[in-house]
Amino acid sequence: MAENFNPRNVRPPAVAGAFYEADPDALSGQIDDLLAAADVQPQPHFMPIVLAPHAGHVYSGPVAARAYNAVAELPFSTVIVAGVAHRVAVPGAALYASGAFATPLGPLAVDEDMAQSLLAASPLFKHLPRAHEGEHSIEVQLPFIQRLRRKGLKILPVLLNNPSSDILRQIGLALGGELKKGGALLVLSSDLSHFPADALARRADASVLRALGIAVERKNPDYFMQAEDLLVSRGEDGLDTVCCGAAAVTAGIHAALALGAAGFQVLDYATSADQSGEAKRVVGYGAGIFSSRPVKNGGFSLLPAEKKELLALARNSIERHLGGEKPQHPPLSKNTMFNVPAAAFVTLHKNGGLRGCIGSLEARQLLQDAVCGLALSSAFEDPRFPPLEKAELKACDIEISVLSPLERVPDASAIRPGVHGVLVRRGRQGGTYLPQVWENFGAKEAFLDSLCEEKAGLPAEAWRDGSAELYIYTADVFGEKGR
Repeated sequence: MAENFNPRNVRPPAVAGAFYEADPDALSGQIDDLLAAADVQPQPHFMPIVLAPHAGHVYSGPVAARAYNAVAELPFSTVIVAGVAHRVAVPGAALYASGAFATPLGPLAVDEDMAQSLLAASPLFKHLPRAHEGEHSIEVQLPFIQRLRRKGLKILPVLLNNPSSDILRQIGLALGGELKKGGALLVLSSDLSHFPADALARRADASVLRALGIAVERKNPDYFMQAEDLLVSRGEDGLDTVCCGAAAVTAGIHAALALGAAGFQVLDYATSADQSGEAKRVVGYGAGIFSSRPVKNGGFSLLPAEKKELLALARNSIERHLGGEKPQHPPLSKNTMFNVPAAAFVTLHKNGGLRGCIGSLEARQLLQDAVCGLALSSAFEDPRFPPLEKAELKACDIEISVLSPLERVPDASAIRPGVHGVLVRRGRQGGTYLPQVWENFGAKEAFLDSLCEEKAGLPAEAWRDGSAELYIYTADVFGEKGR
């Protein structure tokens, strides 16, 4: 070991020879070849926060190399590596706060000043060397960092696995505070799906990466965690997780937003099948970088063809139910937008009149699951109408409203007629009118009076006197009318 370090304070390589080459010359040559082959041009809007996979270099190395090439021109002298603790439960963030990490290429010094700054900033940060024993999620990144060939480059290893939203927010903001000082790069070390068949992995991983971009766009890191949970909870065959380092990634989103991030750009994607040829049981790998400007096709938006497909899914759900089939989730879609959380309403009209309308103001399901389920609820469970008969369906047209997140407003002056849907709530009582309901009213006052009195069961003046909370949202409304 280097003379500058006490050998007892140097964490030795744990997975050299297993996850990557143990021979220094072979390792250097492999990393240099991977970096040379990774064709990524650094951009002015790239920020010093990247996602990189942590599997064996033979599998995920080509993807990881793109993340490191993307930041090649950024100024940094410390690399914070935030990974997942696979073996030890970590209540907050487990630092390796002093000494060094060693690889076959030599030791990398820990930035002890930054470690002390974080330890002082929050009790969530602890010096926990035990959590780093045998852990590969940080170690696998280090040869790439070393081959960046920056003199005096230091690291700060951080391990997380607590999914608490509040804890990850505090950790992320503290990391963001260090990044704001300048001179640091944050690497979020995570693989993606484990261990479905290749085709399913690609759908799930593309969807969770899209959700990451939407989380940045909406400035809502919890959206990413919700997407990960909902994708796994579908019970797809072999899909144990879609982001093993979800805690680190969520904290990283908080840090990125603190720096003013506006988007997330995917740089590369692969599965283990791309190297092994074995497609029955794979792991997914993604690389990406946070951006100071919005990323095209990185947020929440639906194309005309996608809207048409959603309407077909809604109608098909009703037809199958009328045919005696039990409700079931459709397969995970090839379309990533269908596999992210969304709030929606499904409305049925018959001969121009309302025939059913059920929805949710908050995202509780993936978009296609919500639409299919709400189509059934609108057709058969709206208490204002009897269940839809088979003979009626042909005369019905379906309308879908995909909602933006709710935004609380202090008073009605923020409400834009014809644009905003409105939720009024006081205690346990509440109600909403979708944006398309404005066409039935000539004035904002009449709209809000009716919403309070007829929909929420409140006094008509509740929106005026401050006794009720007001929330607004927008809706992307599309339907079959004229089909």
